[in-house]
Amino acid sequence: MEKTLRDEPHMRLKLATLEVWVNKLNQCVMDQQTKSMPNYSKPVFFFNPFTRERINLPKRSSGNFSCNQLSFSAAPTSSSCLVISLTSYSHENSVITSWRPGETVWKVHRFRYRPPRGMWTKCVFSNGVLYCLSTSGYLSVFDPSKETWNILRVRPWSYPTVGPKEFGRRVLMMENEGDIFVMVLHHPDNNPSVFKLNLKYMKWEEKRDVGGLTIFASYPGSFIRASLSANERNKVYLSAKEPHSVYYSLGDEESSGLPTNIYLSKRIAWVDPPHNNVIL
Repeated sequence: MEKTLRDEPHMRLKLATLEVWVNKLNQCVMDQQTKSMPNYSKPVFFFNPFTRERINLPKRSSGNFSCNQLSFSAAPTSSSCLVISLTSYSHENSVITSWRPGETVWKVHRFRYRPPRGMWTKCVFSNGVLYCLSTSGYLSVFDPSKETWNILRVRPWSYPTVGPKEFGRRVLMMENEGDIFVMVLHHPDNNPSVFKLNLKYMKWEEKRDVGGLTIFASYPGSFIRASLSANERNKVYLSAKEPHSVYYSLGDEESSGLPTNIYLSKRIAWVDPPHNNVIL
């Protein structure tokens, strides 16, 4: 496992043989990618890249765990931690599998709710519920406390140049202080497009800037930070393969050296280092 420290106060983590999902809590959930193992038997575990601590999750049962996405609500040491896997079948029911610390098995939730077209492929926790976005732009919410899953009456999000096949690599979903954002990556010469969910009017609104926030975008998971330096605000930092810093500046159209393509690596993720600035 190779780690590199960027000039920015955030770290880019490179992973060679792991499928990884990251959230803003400095924790990663990892799925060992071993070709000789079926999906359900591959180990899943929490990993803290700064302390090297690993927490294994229970083994998964055959037939109910071949996930499209993994997400978690809190660090595994928290009593409110909930890990959720999302499996969406194009012509069958969708399956959500959940686990809490202390449990020895995964709990399986099966739902008939499917988007009219496409599959559920993006998800993010916010205020105790899981928001799921489909390749056709429909938005749904899974409430773990009630074990319910409902499609919201939000006009389906769409972007003309993003088809279902590109959705997984070019569309990123993230959360900040209860607000849900979706970002679309374009040709390297063009800034990404950022949309914010307006739950009051049940619609997506495009944002030319993000109110001084900073977006750290990566395929395994993206997050938003507030109160960074003036030079870092309203910027989108990409987990690109280039050795130099790659970012877009929203609003004034300024950007750094451009990435070579619009697809982010599946093996590079942003993580937020602790305040004592541990060097790996």
